[in-house]
Amino acid sequence: MAWYSGAERRPLGKQTEPRMTEHNILCFHTMVGSLMGTDNYFDDDGYYGTESHFGVGGSSDGARDGHVIQWQDTDYGADANLDGKHEVISIETSDGADSDQPWSPKQIDSLVELGIWVCLEYGIPPVLIPDTKPGRRGIGYHRQGCDHSSSYRPRGWPYDAWRVPGGRRWSRSLGKTCPGDVRIRQLVDIVIPRIKAGFGQEDDMPDRQEFEFWVKNGVLKALMDDKVRAWVERAVWIDRKVFRDGKHIPAIQELADAKTEALATRGMVAGLEEAHRQDEAGEARDLDAVAAAAERGTRKALTEGTVTVDIDITGPEGQTA
Repeated sequence: MAWYSGAERRPLGKQTEPRMTEHNILCFHTMVGSLMGTDNYFDDDGYYGTESHFGVGGSSDGARDGHVIQWQDTDYGADANLDGKHEVISIETSDGADSDQPWSPKQIDSLVELGIWVCLEYGIPPVLIPDTKPGRRGIGYHRQGCDHSSSYRPRGWPYDAWRVPGGRRWSRSLGKTCPGDVRIRQLVDIVIPRIKAGFGQEDDMPDRQEFEFWVKNGVLKALMDDKVRAWVERAVWIDRKVFRDGKHIPAIQELADAKTEALATRGMVAGLEEAHRQDEAGEARDLDAVAAAAERGTRKALTEGTVTVDIDITGPEGQTA
């Protein structure tokens, strides 16, 4: 039996859940309510209903801010992650029924300590999983295993990940955002780094997943800078000529080429992701599979990619082209 010494034990009656076959992922949820309200809800149906392994109180719980409850022995499954029940350890976090309420300092401290214990107990690496595909090991949040509505367009990993094709379903609900934008950012930016630091890994070289994220983050940050954007706008739309390969070319051609290159880059990323998946799964490197993934990614990007452009054909001092 596995019970966390820092938690209040509150088992839900006679054990009816099957034993977990693996312990691969630690997943964070939000309660949409209070710690004791959730405790009462779980207790009503016992292990025949829905439950999580742990619950952690927040600022709206008064004296129970940071208090940890364990409802389920971590040797056994809990229903909170649906198809991930056999491999996912779940933590519910109180939010006072406020989707914008952040985790409190005490709550974060408890989540970090609990996260360190779980990761050490089961050898789970203290890194964010990229998705819920079989074979992933690390820390995740519930939304990663949920399907978004057809009208929603995800903004991207790590703060806005949803279930990807081939990923395990962690909920039957459509558009479930658990544990919410505010708490997901706290998980990625604060909790996981502190869990990792608890392993003495804060000075480690970044792994490939972290490296890819920071590269993408740097590009996005540059493009969001007003000065950079203003320079790009002038170079492309006011001057209208771009010097490339020893000659001036129309700016609109540069835009078209850049768009094509950007779309094709998605194919390259798809190939890298396939190579990364093979590495993580311990598979022999299959270069044909990598090439096929890159081709599929490129074709999808080129056939589905769209762009809307407003062009001002007036130049400096109102001169026309």
